[in-house]
Amino acid sequence: MPTSTEAGIREQVASRLLLLVAAASTLASADLLMKLSVATPVWAFHYRPGWWVGISLATLLGASSLVFVPSTAVAAAAGVMCGGVLGNLISWRWNGDYVPNPIVVTTHVGIFAFNLADVVFLLGVLMLTGALASVAIRHRDRLLPPSRAERWLYRRLWRDDDGRPG
Repeated sequence: MPTSTEAGIREQVASRLLLLVAAASTLASADLLMKLSVATPVWAFHYRPGWWVGISLATLLGASSLVFVPSTAVAAAAGVMCGGVLGNLISWRWNGDYVPNPIVVTTHVGIFAFNLADVVFLLGVLMLTGALASVAIRHRDRLLPPSRAERWLYRRLWRDDDGRPG
């Protein structure tokens, strides 16, 4: 029989998982609605091979495991990132190995085509970076101390040109 502490931890993990799934499904739905309602030029359908699907599924699985990190900010950020991945995966399946990119931006450099899922994924990565950095700083006492090689590399990289630390 689980203790009250174990039950509390399970409940917290379940609530973070719900947050992740809610964010991911909401943002993936918004992306799919945009792709259905905005016309995409034929040239803006980008082919995605099978290995891309594998990497996307691995990303979903890895990000979903972040619900075990004791932070709702990490779970929310992982949900945002998963929303972008999920939106592109579903549209890839619907469009026979092609992902539509209805947002077209023309600049002096060239023409860029992307979709809402791409923007959501990048936003999720930025949010996740900040949230994980915050958790790592807050719980730095739990981190492993640097190894001998890491200390050597640190000293080597952060010394002045004349060889003195500084």
